[in-house]
Amino acid sequence: MERSFLRRFVARFLGGCGVRRPLWETAGNREGIGEGAPPHPRGPWSLRHDRLEDLYLRYRPSLETAELLHHEGDFRTAWWVLGTKDGLLVPVISVENEDLLPPEGFSFDYADWLGPDRLMTVMEYDFRSDRGNLYLSASTRVGVDGIPYRGFRLYIVE
Repeated sequence: MERSFLRRFVARFLGGCGVRRPLWETAGNREGIGEGAPPHPRGPWSLRHDRLEDLYLRYRPSLETAELLHHEGDFRTAWWVLGTKDGLLVPVISVENEDLLPPEGFSFDYADWLGPDRLMTVMEYDFRSDRGNLYLSASTRVGVDGIPYRGFRLYIVE
């Protein structure tokens, strides 16, 4: 199931520069979901799905006009920075790897793209059913750690 969520997240938040991965491409090979629907329509799968879709719909106008400002990747992590009229969207994903290793922690400084004199609010969306939104203090350095293998996060700087 984690693969299907990861694919859906990438399809929704790849954004920037007119890049778009069709959502229908994420429908195949859903790791057990295709064999049967979740036992309850409001179970963990649908709650995570709804959370991701709600956030996508909220930021869809920003994603449609976003500018890709930065991207990095290695064999465990990929992340990119999308500039919007209101700030930044920073998706981070765990890259599938042979050793099944989760991403190593790192940090980014949003002042690199917004300037050192702008203090913004940073929101972290984890998308795991056991974790809500975490509102970080207004600081230009944002720590990214604890992402599980095949996990993903979205940081919104506004």
